[in-house]
Amino acid sequence: MNNKFVIDGTWPIIEPEHYDGDVYILGDVNDNGGWFTNVGVKMTRDAENNVYTATITTTGEAYFNPETNTGYSYFSFTKQLAEGAEDWDAIAPYRFGAVSEGDFWVTDETLGVDINLANNGSTFQIPAGEWNLTLSVDNMTLVINKVEFVRGDVDNSGEVRIGDVTALINYLLSGDASQINTQAADCDKSGDVKIGDVTALINYLLSGSWPE
Repeated sequence: MNNKFVIDGTWPIIEPEHYDGDVYILGDVNDNGGWFTNVGVKMTRDAENNVYTATITTTGEAYFNPETNTGYSYFSFTKQLAEGAEDWDAIAPYRFGAVSEGDFWVTDETLGVDINLANNGSTFQIPAGEWNLTLSVDNMTLVINKVEFVRGDVDNSGEVRIGDVTALINYLLSGDASQINTQAADCDKSGDVKIGDVTALINYLLSGSWPE
């Protein structure tokens, strides 16, 4: 055996070197509909370095603990999506995730380091926030880093200004978070984005200080 197949020879564990197909992120990330096999966040391939990258947003709402005011999201990967939302058998040979017994908890200690992946591996359990993912299918490793942000820089312009108020109001009216940084938009640090954040942002622009 060359470590590319299990004993029955039907499920590929590692694709041939320099895999250049698609990779999708499954799970409750980027408001993509949750754990369905026909919905995934497509990663971007860096052909020069032969890695896949993506920035994901995790709300933690599906697994929110009101006692601790914290939430978690889950994700793993697949090289192929299915036609049916519950057709897990169809993607089983192509799904992979963390090497662990049970869910892999993402902590500060695991940020910025290689995490080993395996065919049909475990899911990642990750706090609410925005995260940069760098995946090597050839080496079956993943690096997770937290996206740095500036409080109040809702439109990701690099500074806090009146345009951020406009972006925040547009989000509250439309519900479309694709054009904003949801972490930066939580101006009053309440844990979610709502009208109070507009008030906090305007007060900051007028006074230069944030609420405690």
